[in-house]
Amino acid sequence: MKEQILQLNTMTKEKQLIVKIRNLYTSYKLEECIQEISKQTQQEDFEYDQHLQLYKGLSLLELGFFKDGLSHLESQFQQAQEKKGQKVETIDLITRIFYQIQVYYIDEYKADCKNQQLKDVCELYKKQNENSDLYRNSFYMFGIGVYQFIKDHYFSKQIECLQILEQALEQEEEYKQDIMIFLGWAYHIMEKTQKAEIITKELYDINPYYPSVTNNLGIYSRALKKNELAQKYYEEAEKLCPQNSCILENIGYFYQYTNDKQNALIYYEKAYNIKPRTARSCLCLGKILCQKDLDEEGIEKFKEGIEIDPEYPDNYENIALQIASKDQEEATRLIQKCISLRPNEGYYYLCLGNIQMMNEELESALEYLNKSLTFQNRNYFYREVYFCISICYFYLEECEEALKNIFLAENECVKSNQQHFDFAVQIIESDQISYKQIIKQVTNIYGPIQDTFFKYTTDLSDKNLINLFLYRLEVYRVTLQILAQQNNIQQYLIYRSHLSHQDLYIN
Repeated sequence: MKEQILQLNTMTKEKQLIVKIRNLYTSYKLEECIQEISKQTQQEDFEYDQHLQLYKGLSLLELGFFKDGLSHLESQFQQAQEKKGQKVETIDLITRIFYQIQVYYIDEYKADCKNQQLKDVCELYKKQNENSDLYRNSFYMFGIGVYQFIKDHYFSKQIECLQILEQALEQEEEYKQDIMIFLGWAYHIMEKTQKAEIITKELYDINPYYPSVTNNLGIYSRALKKNELAQKYYEEAEKLCPQNSCILENIGYFYQYTNDKQNALIYYEKAYNIKPRTARSCLCLGKILCQKDLDEEGIEKFKEGIEIDPEYPDNYENIALQIASKDQEEATRLIQKCISLRPNEGYYYLCLGNIQMMNEELESALEYLNKSLTFQNRNYFYREVYFCISICYFYLEECEEALKNIFLAENECVKSNQQHFDFAVQIIESDQISYKQIIKQVTNIYGPIQDTFFKYTTDLSDKNLINLFLYRLEVYRVTLQILAQQNNIQQYLIYRSHLSHQDLYIN
């Protein structure tokens, strides 16, 4: 009996320690959090030690020690496997979820590559624990929601991940803040930035010191064109963690977005001067130097980034873009290096296509551009590929293909793109395309592009073509009305199979 009481007291102290450590982390007292963990000897109960080490890894990441933070969490996976084998407890799942989120923030490509591991851990957790009192369905839902988000968010824009994460939030109380911050980011990426702002502001009101909350509110406010509010949140974020290069880079991007290149340069330099220096901070500083026509200095920064992390491809890519018109062979070699580092990224074939276009080798450019479409690519990427293909066909005097591809480019845009629209008008009003070819492409195209057809009626000079676009727009609107009506009444329809004329009746 005495031993049981002693064990209970010991467990209570351990739980109290975990609560203390977690509170330090969620209050942005990150250095104090790490110091407190370092004071502790390794806990006899490995699960409690896992909780402590999780917050050490997360604190390192928030302080900008990205490699050290990820490496620390990866070592926890290895230790857990050595001690538990394939057994997955709640802390194992929590650690895997937080790790995957952090990898995604740092490098989306690596997050894609590691995403299946998260799903496997989620499924093992559910299989092993579903019938146990220790099972937490909210964590399973959180994990699956993160997995689904990373799997779909740049490809199909499926909102299933949002619904899963919302369910996890409804079920969870202890880790509510953690789910809120990520759900806010998911809303933002899924183009629901107002919802992102609302839920993250709710978290801010609960706890303004929660890691990343002020940084994210700055991003959402900027996206919603609330620049003064964005600046306020960014200032708070910098004050909380002045040594996080990602936050400083975000502030630099904000000033760049508001056309304040001088302040942008100041913040990119601040990020660059943070130690340890990162390949990404070299990239950001190099890019703005090139934008200020300081190409040689910019290229030197890209080269430094390559020395810091030779497996980070963006610095190779940006050197290639700077020298493409002067040294096509070297630029191509650098992009081929990117392909060797990330063979599943179709984006780099777009880069090769752009290099060929710069050098007016249009048929060769089309080969690379069409190859890039064979990969599963991010949504925003397709519109750029189709646009480049359209340009190539136009200058090869194949205007029907040019019109087809500029329509496809516009179809990939959430909002109408003025550049695409202007180029489409240029194709239509050139002397190189017939009525028949225009009618064929307008008739064949379906999707969001048809919302743009009204714009053509104000910019085209040919009344027959204006009427064609108006007619096609009307067909599109009627189709949408029918689909909407079908969705509204479908639950009331029944099929009477015994009637020979096979009618549908209102139930």
